[in-house]
Amino acid sequence: MKTSTRLIVAMSSALVIVLSGCQSASSSSDKTASESTAPYYDIKDTDTKPVPLHPRATPQYPHELKMRNISGEAVISFVVTANGRTKQVKAVKATHPGFADSAVACIEQWRFKPATKDGKPVNCRMMIPMVFSLDR
Repeated sequence: MKTSTRLIVAMSSALVIVLSGCQSASSSSDKTASESTAPYYDIKDTDTKPVPLHPRATPQYPHELKMRNISGEAVISFVVTANGRTKQVKAVKATHPGFADSAVACIEQWRFKPATKDGKPVNCRMMIPMVFSLDR
């Protein structure tokens, strides 16, 4: 029987996205002057929420944890900048460091249509859980 991997990312309580496989995208640390000086908004304080652009990278299931049949999760905090890139990506908590590392590496590649406030793109703080589970 073949084991398949399923990763679930919850963007909000109303939206759950099931992800499988892995895509690679180049990472960039481009910063604009306005990005570094602009305020950061909590997602609840924006007029529109950031919208993920597709295709979106999916996290790799850590090989060692997959071989040991270990499931878990990582909660990731990050900022979606006014140009739609992610920065300040960090694991807030994780059941295993391997899940944290994989989730952070993945989210660093994501791109978004940025949040807006008063009709202008703004920096927005987000936090999402990534659940790693093995289906048989």
